[in-house]
This record gives sequence, structure tokens and C-alpha cells, in this order.
Amino acid sequence: EKAPAIDWLSCLQAVFHPMPMNLSQPIVVHDMDYLRGMSQLIQQWHNERVLHIYMIVCLVGNLSPALDSQFQDARLELSEILYGQMGSRMVPAERWRKCLTDTSTFFEPVLGQMIVQEIFPQQTKKLAEQMFSEIQDALCDQLDRVEWMDERTRQGAKARVSRLQVELGYPAHILQTDKVNLEYTNLEIKEDTFFLNVVACLKILRENSYLKPLQHHSQDKWHVSPWSVHSYYSIRHHMVVFPAGMFRSPFFHVEFPSAVNFGAIGVFMAHELLHAFYGYVLPGGCPTCNRSALQKSIDCLVGQYESYGFEVNGTSTLLENTADTGGLAIAYQAYKNWQKKHKEKDLPEIGLSHDQLFY
Repeated sequence: EKAPAIDWLSCLQAVFHPMPMNLSQPIVVHDMDYLRGMSQLIQQWHNERVLHIYMIVCLVGNLSPALDSQFQDARLELSEILYGQMGSRMVPAERWRKCLTDTSTFFEPVLGQMIVQEIFPQQTKKLAEQMFSEIQDALCDQLDRVEWMDERTRQGAKARVSRLQVELGYPAHILQTDKVNLEYTNLEIKEDTFFLNVVACLKILRENSYLKPLQHHSQDKWHVSPWSVHSYYSIRHHMVVFPAGMFRSPFFHVEFPSAVNFGAIGVFMAHELLHAFYGYVLPGGCPTCNRSALQKSIDCLVGQYESYGFEVNGTSTLLENTADTGGLAIAYQAYKNWQKKHKEKDLPEIGLSHDQLFY
């Protein structure tokens, strides 16, 4: 009623196919003013060719990268006409990069399975799990020495560490070949029809993405591919993710001295672990803590980063600075604890101590 120019049910059924849609389903609308204004424009242009042309331009813009250079050139020329100087900067990616990106996007579960089996053996996974456990223990020990925490908050923080979900290497379901194959049941790829292959892949990708919310126990919690070099902490799932791509030289190797592994991937691990405690240092995040002592520590860290001579606002970067500085300290303590239980490897003729190797 508020945006009557569009047949919303038919539109949503087409967009979200094969997900079933009906009039009784609640839908969250974030910007009603936008939809109302769009409806008015559609009514205004209904009898003209503006919408028709606009949809063709969008379609060509989205699919032309899957065609040859003639279409790429035409798209660039159109962009320059439509957007002026800004459009001239829209240079298409190199063909090899486009093919690589599309392949990794369309076939991530399959490629992930192949890559994980190649670069992330059980020996690597086991050592990574042991290192992260050591870092968790070092953090819990450090919590006992945090002056601004009261005992109740301290115990709550330790419980938060123990409840953390840790994902190392890859999501478990990508090794389940039968489930991976299900995602491509209706996909047909032909050797001599690249454009149609891209269209078919886009269709399957869209359908799978819309069906996943209907799965009560969706396994798709990861926001990165297994081969990426990007770890993160998920607030929603209280989970840290370290993809297999992180466990490669120069960050990690099973044959590296422990000092090198803890000084590289170990610092990343501790950094992401500390993201789970951002709430404690934010205003009002820890009402039972000694706010005066906490503020003193915050001011010290802010001052440290602003003293480096760069244009750094220590307050704006406080949370990342906390994870960086604290992560380094915790990883180092975890390494020292590890040293007590394991014989350290030496790098011959390098002339550096284990502590120097860590840093």
C-alpha cells in the first residue's frame, strides 16, 4: 500500500526462488522512505522506456565481464559516458584474475576441500590446536594479574575464554564430499560455453545462498575461504576463525622453531582472542570494575601509540591497539610456558636467541 507501483509478492518470489514466499511472511523493511520514493519514480516512468533501458544497462554491466574484450571495451565506453572521469577508472580486471576469482567464488567448497587436503594435514592441525590452547591458558593466567578487574568479572572472563568456539583450518563440512556435491546437483558445466557456465553458476550460487537460512543448523558460519590469509573473531557466534592459509610460511610451519611460530601465528591467535573482550574496556562495559585503574591503563596505551610520531589517534584505534599489544604479550608468555614443556629447535648459524627469533 505504501509502495504500490511494485507487485511485491511476485517480485520477491522471483528474486528468492526457490525459497517459498507468501503474503503471511513477515519482512523487515529498513528504509520505508526509500521504497516509497522508488515507487513514485516507477509510477512516473511507467509508460516510458527509462526502466527498460536501466534494467538492460544493469544486466549488461553485470554479465559483460564474462564475455570477450569487445564487450569489455563497450562497457568501459558506456561507463565513461554515464559516470565521466570516474567511469574511466573502471578498468576491467585481467582475464586470468577474473577467471581465478570466479572459480574460487563458484566452487569454494570443492577447491577448499582440495586445498585443505594439500596444505593442512592433521599434523599441522594438531600443532595449531596445541598452540591455541597454550595461548588460552596464558590469557587466563594474565587475567589473574589484571588490577582493574574484580573477582566476579575475572571468573566471568575466564568462562568466556573456555566457551570460545575455535575453528582452525577449515569448516568441518567441506570434507564431507556428499554434502558438497549436493550444492552442485543442478549445475551443468560445458567446455565451450563459458558465458552460459557463468550464468548457470550465478543461478546456483544465488539459490544456495537463499536456501541456507532455511537450514536450522546451517554450517556456513565462515566468512572467509579456507585458503585465505585472514583470521577474525565473530561476535555473533563467539568464535575465532583461522583458515588454513594462515598456517603457511612465513607465519607457521611444523618444522619452524616454536619461537617463530608463536611470534608469528601465535600473535595473530592472541590478537583475535582478545577481540572477545572489547566490551570490558568500552565505557560502561564493566560496571563492577575499578574504572579509575582501567582508565589509567587506557590512557597509558593511548599515549604510547600517539607518541610514535605518526598521525595516530590513540583513542580511535584503542581496540585494535589493545589486541595488538596484549596479543604480543600473551603470545610471548604462551611461548615461555611452551618452552618449559617442549625442547626448542635451534636455527644453526643464525646467531639469534630464541627470544630474538620470537620478536
